[in-house]
Amino acid sequence: MKYIITKHNLHIEDSYKLKKKEIKSALEEIKSINSDSLIWKRSMFSLVMETVAHKVLYKLGLWKNRTKDVDLDNPCDKPEWLYIIIGILTWIFVR
Repeated sequence: MKYIITKHNLHIEDSYKLKKKEIKSALEEIKSINSDSLIWKRSMFSLVMETVAHKVLYKLGLWKNRTKDVDLDNPCDKPEWLYIIIGILTWIFVR
């Protein structure tokens, strides 16, 4: 997995390829190496749901050039609740 982390952003390249069960552990691994980033002020649940939302949108063919990678920002670039709702509603359909 390729990623770039800064003070306010974690960019994961080709995040749509991550399996649902791998997302949280991948984020926790990145956090253990880069704990000083402000993205960790967001809840792990929020970060996982944003990643799931990107994965679902990519698989549906929506905005593929923008949804193949995920940018986890703090503060969140869109309403955080939007990613959480999309993630929860589509969770059972994601592999």
